[in-house]
Amino acid sequence: MEAIIVPVAFFVTLAVIVVAALFINYKNKSQIQQTLQLSIEKGQDLSPDLVKQLLRDKPFNDLKKGITLISIGLALAVFSLFDISEQDFELVGIGLIPVIIGLGYIVIWKLRPKFDDQ
Repeated sequence: MEAIIVPVAFFVTLAVIVVAALFINYKNKSQIQQTLQLSIEKGQDLSPDLVKQLLRDKPFNDLKKGITLISIGLALAVFSLFDISEQDFELVGIGLIPVIIGLGYIVIWKLRPKFDDQ
């Protein structure tokens, strides 16, 4: 019974974290939209540059996500190396998934200024 509870608790916790992150992102974007709508209703002039700046993603978010995912992947890989009970390297392969996704985010962060200028 205990062998089933631990993996289920892990995935439930992971799901709660993902849902919480999505909800926080939704609330932030909703507040920005509400602020813009209130400004328009009051008759304030909103320049297109201001609206574009408020609605676009910050470029360092990609770098932050990339570094975080690489760190998680490396932590999983290192953890699997120190697991003395079983010397299987499945976690190294699983740890490579967030590392590769993190590298993708860093590439996007690096290429983004070239596309923002166009």
